[in-house]
Amino acid sequence: YLLVKAGSVVEQDNERGIAHFVEHMQFKGTKHFPGSVINFFRRNGLQFGHDTNAFTGFSTVRYQLNAIPTDNKLLMDSCLLLLRDWAGDAIIDAKDVESEHNVVVEEWRVRNTVSYAQQLLNDLFNHSIYADRLPIGDMDIVKNCSQQLVRDFYDRWYQPQNQAVVVVGDFDPDQAIRIIDKYWGKMKPTPVPELQFEREQPITSVI
Repeated sequence: YLLVKAGSVVEQDNERGIAHFVEHMQFKGTKHFPGSVINFFRRNGLQFGHDTNAFTGFSTVRYQLNAIPTDNKLLMDSCLLLLRDWAGDAIIDAKDVESEHNVVVEEWRVRNTVSYAQQLLNDLFNHSIYADRLPIGDMDIVKNCSQQLVRDFYDRWYQPQNQAVVVVGDFDPDQAIRIIDKYWGKMKPTPVPELQFEREQPITSVI
């Protein structure tokens, strides 16, 4: 697993949906896995959605690779290299951003619920930032987001101090630590800006 503290609550008003959009872009290609990461999965018998997946929440984005045969040291090393690429070496090509607009919008259509859901969220989250930062985002922003907007979000938040690597399985832990240190050891953090939001006053009671 790669856990990134860069979910939807860190988005600014003009970035609503970009945390989730970045998650999609990670599967389009990275430094060591150009083209499509899905092709790497297929070549190694990994099924997308079952063995590999990613999820964007309010506070984190979770990338996971499951059922990796631990006796295949080359594949284990490659999977950790992929996590490292996701951590800071996504390509985020302009043509891929353009092609992904409709993909995310279609995902929103499938998930879209009845109109009272937003009011329910307002009550549940007491008009906090969470009520305005559903991970799926604002479709007007998603449909028109630029490569630069996506890249800026990625570069700003995908920093080592916001990340954790979790490896679980039947393997030599010392060897895993050596590989993780090889790939992550030279990552240098850059300052992350302090979040500032203009919020309406929260309600104090619900009748």
